[in-house]
Amino acid sequence: MLVVLGVDPGIRNTGWCILVDGKAKEHGVIRTQRQSWVECIAIILRGLTKIIVDWNPDFAAVEHVAWYGRSRKITLPLSHIAGAITGSLLVNGIPTYCLIPSMKAKKKWPVKWSAHEVDAANLALVAEQQESARSAGENSFLQRHLAVDKRKLSVVANVDGTG
Repeated sequence: MLVVLGVDPGIRNTGWCILVDGKAKEHGVIRTQRQSWVECIAIILRGLTKIIVDWNPDFAAVEHVAWYGRSRKITLPLSHIAGAITGSLLVNGIPTYCLIPSMKAKKKWPVKWSAHEVDAANLALVAEQQESARSAGENSFLQRHLAVDKRKLSVVANVDGTG
């Protein structure tokens, strides 16, 4: 049984989806109020901690910010939120794929889902396909796709340098 967590970070709405063997088992949106982005990070990480404890995912996929040369007010705060989510996953021992928006799968999910949940599910789907291809020794979508960062991040040592 392969459990994958997909996360679509946002300042007001962070979508997430759990896939088990390619099928969506649970999904939702972590909503924040109009706090600072630092307070939003705390709310999001508390929500993700519950999901991690409940599901213990084998690995995760997080959408990261792609900067296209335009100055946007959202870019820096969203980058911090995506980085905090990735760091939290790694600290919890969950290998994590960092994917840019153009790398998401395009599968259609139920209409009643929010765009954030759909994005999270599609991120998880790409990561699951990557893992399946890697274990089969095949070229995967990520290996063929030109992207800023297509590597899976893993914690290789404990904070104190052991492990």
